[in-house]
Amino acid sequence: MNRILFGIMAIALAACSTVSNDIDWQHGAKHGWVSRIYSSATPKQEIPACLALLSPAELDQRHFVRVSMLIEVAELPEGETANIDDRVEIWPADCDTGKLSRISRVTSRATQ
Repeated sequence: MNRILFGIMAIALAACSTVSNDIDWQHGAKHGWVSRIYSSATPKQEIPACLALLSPAELDQRHFVRVSMLIEVAELPEGETANIDDRVEIWPADCDTGKLSRISRVTSRATQ
């Protein structure tokens, strides 16, 4: 029984170390999952405060997503795309005060 428990703990620790190696924890990054994509088609009442002043064209030219951790809104890096449930490296900020979180990269793609 102890060998089985030890094996399970070893696998769990290995999984944790794999996750922590792809996020820049030392400089404040966090990880989260894309849970919503914002565009000009998003109903106005569902646009968060930090995006409310952007024009519909800006919402379509740039790529804004909600990241589930707590709740974060961030812009994807130029040229990057993401789908719902993709995992991202994120630098949190407070959307309610008009500040956008920053995504530095997509770290893994969700299996569709």
